[in-house]
Formats: sequence, structure tokens, C-alpha cells
Amino acid sequence: MTTALLLLALVLLPPTCGKPLSEIKLKSFRLGQGGAYRGVSCAVKVMLSAGLDRAALRELLLGPSLVHPNIVSTFTTRAAHLTNEFFDLLEGGRGLVGACKWGDQRDSNQPRTLEPVPIQSGDGFGDPQGLNDGMDPLLVLHQILHALGAETGKMVVIVVQEYCDRGTLDNAISKKIFQPNPLWGLRLARRTLLRTAGEVARGLLHLHDGGVVHGDLKPANILLNSSREDRRGFTAKLADFGLSHVLPDAVASLVTKSWGSVAYMAPEAFDGKVSRATDVWAFGVLLWEMLTGSRPYMGLGQQDVIRGIQNNTLKLRWPEGAPMTAGIIELGRRCLSFSPADRPAFDEIAEQLVAIERAIRAELLGPQSGGGGGAARASSDEELQQHLQQQEPVDTAVQGTARNIAMSLVAV
Repeated sequence: MTTALLLLALVLLPPTCGKPLSEIKLKSFRLGQGGAYRGVSCAVKVMLSAGLDRAALRELLLGPSLVHPNIVSTFTTRAAHLTNEFFDLLEGGRGLVGACKWGDQRDSNQPRTLEPVPIQSGDGFGDPQGLNDGMDPLLVLHQILHALGAETGKMVVIVVQEYCDRGTLDNAISKKIFQPNPLWGLRLARRTLLRTAGEVARGLLHLHDGGVVHGDLKPANILLNSSREDRRGFTAKLADFGLSHVLPDAVASLVTKSWGSVAYMAPEAFDGKVSRATDVWAFGVLLWEMLTGSRPYMGLGQQDVIRGIQNNTLKLRWPEGAPMTAGIIELGRRCLSFSPADRPAFDEIAEQLVAIERAIRAELLGPQSGGGGGAARASSDEELQQHLQQQEPVDTAVQGTARNIAMSLVAV
């Protein structure tokens, strides 16, 4: 069963789903531009599959129940079977030149593919109404479904979500925003990394408190939304719950046939075992990627990566000795412990990230440039470790704050 995914910056819902088209406002046809749903900026994910599979059900039912500042909000979801009547509406209900009306000539036993949108008149003027003025959401839906290879009998799922205008964490890593750059030096780059990682950790803590395992944590599934809370200018939010799992009460793990992205999968995940600890492993890989700015296991084939992770012979190389990295590396290695029992939980991870950033903010690591040489750098890292060890009494308050925030939100 193949599911095609398309993230769109517009809002539209098929009329067969019971939502009046008068509630839909299409702002732009261009990908990457936000639309509006009931006055709120949003984006749309369209999924097409042969039936209502598990991934679609998770998106339909799980997404709207997850409410947290570091989780992408889902405003509404719809699902519908694609029928001949709906295709007739798309192809011929708007008076388009060349629109196809089959009437009774079609064989109802054969799946029908959607005809392309006949928008080219050949005179260079295009559609008199225009595609980008918000007048005809059905025309845009027609184009989307045709691009996805829609056929009658298939299921379309539409998820209307919070619009995040700063792209993905994957893009941010590629742009090296977690490395020193003309906008900020080493200390601020490290704080940017730690603050962003902390937001991801708090989103995952909320999921885990509600018995939900994300199942496919990776930079591409973390969206960034504009924010004025700090100098970064964005807030990180978890997205894409198509491979998530809900753990029953008092159950620590379960067995599944679904796989996430290989480079971020824990050793036990290749055997179908899913738990909160598998998300922790993926977070460790993500932390390494943010710190180094590199792709994990570059140059290796998928089977080599799988075999190496399963056998515990393939390990990511951390940048030992780099300034202001000792605490980050120590935490990342714990997250990548081969045994799930040795990996920290996200309440502890969130606390450690705060403690490391506090140490950097207090300038315990010396000058931003690390110009004191190797000895000074080593001394600074030792100082950081001592500071972190002394944080336990203070971190009790941090832990309480994190838990209070989690408890005050809507549980899954």
C-alpha cells in the first residue's frame, strides 16, 4: 500500500467531507506560502492511499489530540473516498474549457484516473480568473489530486495544521545555523543548539507522558516557526505522526512491523521493538547532527548502516576537544547507549540541556573563541562537568517546572 504525501501551503477541503467551501480561504497556490483556516495561518498535508491505512488513521486521530507549544498543532482532519461523482465535479463542475464529462459511457467497474486541469488556452493569457486569487479551491484540489495519481476508490486524507514559516530543522542544519557564523560566535551558536534541542526534548517529553512514541524522529520531521522569544527567531515543533505508536497503560514497549528512517533507528527497532527509548536514540543522532552539521553515516549503504547499528560496531564520531562540547557529547553518547535501559528519559535530557546552557551563559567555558589553547579548553570542560555535577539540588526545581508544564497541558 503506497501513501503519497504532499505538504501544501494552502487550505482546502473536498466538499464530500462535509465542510462547506465557504469556510475555506486559499491564500496562494505557490508551495511554501501559508494559507488561512478560520483566520489562522496554516498548511495542509494531503495523503492518498488505497485505503484508510494505519499511518492515515494516526494522522486523523492522534494529531488533533496532541497539544503542546513544541508540537505542531492540528486544527482539523478529513477523510473521504474518491468517487466518480466527485471527479465529475472536479473535471466539469467549473465550466473549464476542455473539461471532460463522461455521463453514462464510463465502465463503473474500472478505476477512473483524474484528468489533468485544462488551463492552457494557447493564447498566452491563461485563466481569466487566475489560480492564485483564492476564487476556486476546487481547481487547486484538482491539480493536487492529479499530481498524486488519484483514482476512484482510493482514500484521500487531508490534515490542516499549524503553518510553520521557517522550514525544517533539516534545512537549518544544512544552513549551518548551529555553527559559528557572521551573526553569532561560538557561545551563541552552542546556545542556539541547546535551546532548540531543549524544545524538541520538551515536545517528546509531552508525547511520552501521554504514552505516545513518535517513531520517526529526524530533522525533517521537526518544523520551525517564527518566534520573538529569543535571538534565534524561531521555535522548534514536532511534526509527522504517521509512524507514531500509542503504548497501552503499564506497557513499556511493543512490537511493530513499521520502520522509521534507518539512520535514526535504534538497534532494537530493527527487530520491531518500539519504546520511549527508541525516540531517545533518534534524539542522540539528531544532537550529533546539529553539533557537527553533517549527515549521519554518510557514504555508507543502508544495509551496512543497519548491520553496524545492530551489531554495535558502527558509532558516530563526536568532535572531541572542540570548545563548549563536553556536556553535549556526554549527553549524546548516553542517548546512543546500545542498551535501551542505559538511555536517559526526556525529563532528564531536558534538565541536562538547561544545565549545559546555564554553564555556557555563565561563561564557565572561557572566551567564545576558545583562544586559551588546548589546556585552557580542557580545563574549561572539566569546569563544566563539575558545574553539571553540582546542579542536582538546583535541577530539582527545573525538573518540577518541566513536569508542571507537562501536567498543565492537555494529556494525550
